[in-house]
Amino acid sequence: MGYRHLIGHWFKRKPTECTAEDVHFLYLLCLGRAPLDGDEISPLVGARFFATLKLLLGKQETRLSVLARLELGKQPPHASLSELELCDLAAGLQAHFGLEAFKEPLHWLDILIATANTSRFEKAFLSHFSHLRLDAFRQGLQGLKGKADVDIKGRITRVVGQEVVGQVINRLTPDTPLVLDFYLNGLYAGTTHADLPCDQFAGDFGGLTPWGFRHQFTVPDALKTCDRLTLSIFEKESGAPVIGAREVVISPTLGVEVMQRLSAELAGLRDHAHGSDAVLARLDQIEAQLPRLQQYASFPLSQYALFKETFPLAPPQWLARCDVRFDILVYDTGDADALQATLTSARRQSFPAQSVVIVGKEGTQNPAAAYTSAVPGLEGTHILMLEAGDKLAMHALAWIARSVEDHASAHVFYADYDHYEIGAHPHLEPCFQHAFDYDMLLQHNSFSRAFAIEREQLLSLGAFDENAGQCFHQYLLMRHYEMFGDKAFHHIPRMLWHLEKRPADPQRQRLLEEDQIRVCQSHLKRRGITATAVPMNDPYAGPVDDTLMLSWPVDKSLPKLGIIIPTKDRIELIKPCVESLLATLDHPDRTEIIIVDNGSDDQAVLQWFADVQENGTVTVVRSDTAFNWSHLNNIGAAATDASYLLFLNDDTLAMDKGWDTVLRGQLARNSVGAVGARLLYRNGTLQHGGMVLYGLDDVRHEGMGDPCNAPHPMHRTRRCHACVAVTGAFLACRRTDFNAVGGFDEAFAVTYNDVDFCFKMRQQGLRVLYEPQITFQHFQSESRGNDARDEAKRARALKEASLMAGRWQHQFHGDPFYPRAFARTGSPFTCLAPPILESANPS
Repeated sequence: MGYRHLIGHWFKRKPTECTAEDVHFLYLLCLGRAPLDGDEISPLVGARFFATLKLLLGKQETRLSVLARLELGKQPPHASLSELELCDLAAGLQAHFGLEAFKEPLHWLDILIATANTSRFEKAFLSHFSHLRLDAFRQGLQGLKGKADVDIKGRITRVVGQEVVGQVINRLTPDTPLVLDFYLNGLYAGTTHADLPCDQFAGDFGGLTPWGFRHQFTVPDALKTCDRLTLSIFEKESGAPVIGAREVVISPTLGVEVMQRLSAELAGLRDHAHGSDAVLARLDQIEAQLPRLQQYASFPLSQYALFKETFPLAPPQWLARCDVRFDILVYDTGDADALQATLTSARRQSFPAQSVVIVGKEGTQNPAAAYTSAVPGLEGTHILMLEAGDKLAMHALAWIARSVEDHASAHVFYADYDHYEIGAHPHLEPCFQHAFDYDMLLQHNSFSRAFAIEREQLLSLGAFDENAGQCFHQYLLMRHYEMFGDKAFHHIPRMLWHLEKRPADPQRQRLLEEDQIRVCQSHLKRRGITATAVPMNDPYAGPVDDTLMLSWPVDKSLPKLGIIIPTKDRIELIKPCVESLLATLDHPDRTEIIIVDNGSDDQAVLQWFADVQENGTVTVVRSDTAFNWSHLNNIGAAATDASYLLFLNDDTLAMDKGWDTVLRGQLARNSVGAVGARLLYRNGTLQHGGMVLYGLDDVRHEGMGDPCNAPHPMHRTRRCHACVAVTGAFLACRRTDFNAVGGFDEAFAVTYNDVDFCFKMRQQGLRVLYEPQITFQHFQSESRGNDARDEAKRARALKEASLMAGRWQHQFHGDPFYPRAFARTGSPFTCLAPPILESANPS
């Protein structure tokens, strides 16, 4: 279509004042990028055009990112301008600089060379620089004419704090890794190698495998006080820009201030709108900015100390009357300083404790025995069991008391906690809790000692096991679960405990491990379960301290497992998938593989289908309908009489022998409704570690793109845990439950079918589990393609999203397994959300 049609958007004569379009054009011309947002445009609207040109040419960013690079023989940011931006640039030059129309296809270098020789540009340039610098600028542009061209495409997929993650490729030499230079506001901020092949993103790079990079950039001293920073990335050898300019926020406190200001303005407008069109229009503008500001006001987890300092814990709002009384037991480890720290925090409570009792005889008594002997003599309503070194936040007891008043049916009130080191000010390693998760409790006491227990219910449990040793708190939680179930537990989403971080002690760790296994196995025995627990040693991520790995008993009758795999014309996917299954099954005689052929016409595929059916390995059923994931899987389920069903993508590979035994063990548990697996990309990074829902139309995968051993909160991706949903790429269930919820809803042809199915399972009171002991490779959408690049698919996805929201919006009140403290933006579990709009009431 060309760019000439754009000229009509510009004034026919030279304007004396800048419009928003003029400012946009001048940013492209002078800095090689578009304005980052309205904050860069609005101050210049109405300014004189020539004065604005001179202003932008004189910016430090122009000097460093454009002029200095050209003088070094490297490409400026203009090389990464899109085709549409080049059209805007060419149209603006024709309208404002009197240049003739440029030949198509447009090239950034031709445009800049022509611009540099205009009298108007020369006059503006010389208002800041010498004739020698102008000559150097022109020579730098001409010098790039003779250089070998590059065709580099890159993108940033995540920025958290000072870590940036993305992919890049030189499409002329796609098999060669790249070296990247990072710049902040034009100043050097580090170099890294892009050398991790990312097959999963090939669909976004024209079928070529890009190279992944992960870089922790350094903020130059000169920029540490800057409110706004722009990140640019260049390929080192050619100097070609990979990313022209990306705004980054190093300290989120600025975003917090803006959010506070906008929130206050929003509230004021709502109170005084009274139907005024002008006010309502302004209200719409503010609301439109809030989603963007949320990411800027979020704190990277690495900045937890700053987050805690910025948002100190406030007291709760109070009811008229409160009958809660606390007794605090403190186990004396023999460390006098640690004991004093705990007692001091107990004395400073805004809601005083009824009593504080020291137990343990300076560490000479077993912790379980020490606590047990003290409980009968207490008279309060609730008990806290601390250890010397534990510190309570000033309003901790007040928050617990308020929660007790609001949630009378609960018996155990647990809260968030962090760690500290003696003599060090910053608090470390926050543990933000979520809804009670029984499977997490079995593997590790993620509650630590950060909970209060109702005394009467504690005494109703009967005699305590003094052999629980260091795991007495975990033992008590398990006893409560045995007696009262998960309804006994209530989470207080506030940071109420601070636990001392102690040096590693191999002897103590060995005893803790022994106590942990003893407590877990005793609990399982009391419940009549023959599962076994051993210390975790993840073959993909190594051992995890204080964590057990459970093996659940399979049904002795060995119910048949039916594996249902839809496919079409992709023998390079389906054949390796089936072969990997057959090579790794523990129980092949009790397993049936059902391929649902969605209308294949490739002769190699059809011949392979005939061969595998003839030898009895696989059953093939055919459906020539339009692709509908739900329909195809329902057909597969109807084609087998298997009691267990596994719905599997054809672009997957089984990794480990015996995965089906793990799956059978989980499906033999009556409380489990659906099971998902750990899925890895080809390069070994995580593709799926369970699902997180920011909203009904915003589904994220935990750990996506991270190494298996990445330090996720509570080691979630290495531990079996409950989630709201798991991906349909590997989704297993019992047939009875599949039939009870009506199978997959065929109104969800491609998207949300797995989430809707898992919601229906949870509606039946069943748990949805992510099980990392089952690990498959998943090549993500290789079998179907990418919806984002197809208008019809995009429209279908929007329709299915609307259906999902309409069905579940009245029952979905946030993801219960995603802590409230974390932001609903970017990757899950990476950023903390400012509690600006939170009520002072507990949830």
